[in-house]
Amino acid sequence: MEIFPPDVVPETVWRSLERWRGSVPLPAPGHGWASPEAAWGRLVGQICAIGSSRSWDALSAPDIRERLAVQRIRGAGADAGVYVHQILAEIQVRYCSPRRATSQKANAIAANARSDFVADASGRVHLLDRLRQTVGEPDARGVWSHTQACEARRVLTDNLQFFGPKSASDFLLGLGLADSLLALDVRLLNLLVDFLGWDVRCRRLVQRLADYERLEQQVVATFCKPLDMRPVHLDRLLFYQYRVLRGEWANLAGV
Repeated sequence: MEIFPPDVVPETVWRSLERWRGSVPLPAPGHGWASPEAAWGRLVGQICAIGSSRSWDALSAPDIRERLAVQRIRGAGADAGVYVHQILAEIQVRYCSPRRATSQKANAIAANARSDFVADASGRVHLLDRLRQTVGEPDARGVWSHTQACEARRVLTDNLQFFGPKSASDFLLGLGLADSLLALDVRLLNLLVDFLGWDVRCRRLVQRLADYERLEQQVVATFCKPLDMRPVHLDRLLFYQYRVLRGEWANLAGV
């Protein structure tokens, strides 16, 4: 499905993006390499954040991180999905009701914990090593090129459960392993469709990787090049300043 962005971006939009571009934190380039085990925590967080990002704070608690470690999940054996679900329900992760025995998110996390793509037989997380073996070494900053980042995203979506293009993109951006991707979440899509006049069909182009990449390329070409801004910067700007931008662009709704 081919989607063409509007021909003109309102001047109000450019002024807002310039005004707020310096207001958001950016991931430190390459920081994820320093702690391979943290990649597992990031993976769990991406799955839990589907539908709502509010679970990140609860997942950062040391006792929760320890209970959701690969070794602990593997130790639950055939009941791993139930074990994970109880923890997710306890911290009120969306779609993980305490009235149910398990959930899609919990089962996916349990399956990923058992995967030898994620960790070796001892439970040592080697996910980033597996990615590096496939896509090659990053640059001196620890950041992959755009071609490498796209390949890493594809490998993640192929090898992890409940991990689509948006989750894979956010995983790589959040660990500082890539800076040329966008995490096309509902907030960014809301801004594009509801305020900037992009085709409503954009919302359906984030499930299949090929469609996702085409939409991503169009957003980058429309905004990043004129602003001389890396995609990771635009991504974080639209995420962290979502409410502010909605307010400033309110008069554009329905254009």
